[in-house]
This record gives sequence, structure tokens and C-alpha cells, in this order.
Amino acid sequence: MASFTLIQCESQVFTQGERLYQSQCANCHMEEGQGLKRLIPPVASSDYYVAHYSDLVCNIVNGMKGEIIVNGTTYNEEMPSVKSMTATEMTNLINYMNHKWYPDIEIVTMSDIQDQMDSCLYK
Repeated sequence: MASFTLIQCESQVFTQGERLYQSQCANCHMEEGQGLKRLIPPVASSDYYVAHYSDLVCNIVNGMKGEIIVNGTTYNEEMPSVKSMTATEMTNLINYMNHKWYPDIEIVTMSDIQDQMDSCLYK
């Protein structure tokens, strides 16, 4: 019975994360994370996502400006900040993206994400 509950909880976490991705990210990064041609970089199968994973929370909270190279392609569109997301929402969003596109990355905890979000606000 406990394993059923755990699976159900994980499913709900990924469901909220998917809704957040669709409402906050998919407009630019597209529904399947493939990006938008040479304008918006992909989040799926992205060498940048993996190489800069420790900056992911701050990149979402503060947005990004300037040139980046993803999978050998240069991008220079500004990514808007998303300061309104709670630690729970951010945790669910990141766990959804990791689960969908980077299953080798471990599930993140809300306390880890909250610490990262707190430090991002001062950068």
C-alpha cells in the first residue's frame, strides 16, 4: 500500500511540474523542450542544461541575458525572470524537467531549491 501512495505522490509532483512547464516555459522552449529554431535554446537534450545545472534555479528566478551556446548553436534572446514561483513549484518544475529529459539526475528536494532561490534573490 505504501508503494502505491509513493507512486501516486510522484505522479502528482510531475503533473504539477508539467503544468508549470506548460504555463511558464513551453511558450518559448516549446512543448517538448526542443526550443524554437535558432531563437530559443532547447531544454531537452541540452548540453547547456547539464553543464550549468547548478545555475538552473537562479537562471529561472533571475532570467538570463547575453549570449549562450547550446549544442553548438549560439543564442542571444533574453529569458525573462520568474520571481513569483514558490519553492514547491520550482522543485516540482525542475523534477518534472529532470524526469522527462534527464532521468539520470536525482530528484531535488524543496529545501535544496529553497536555499538556491534564497541565494538567487541577492545576485
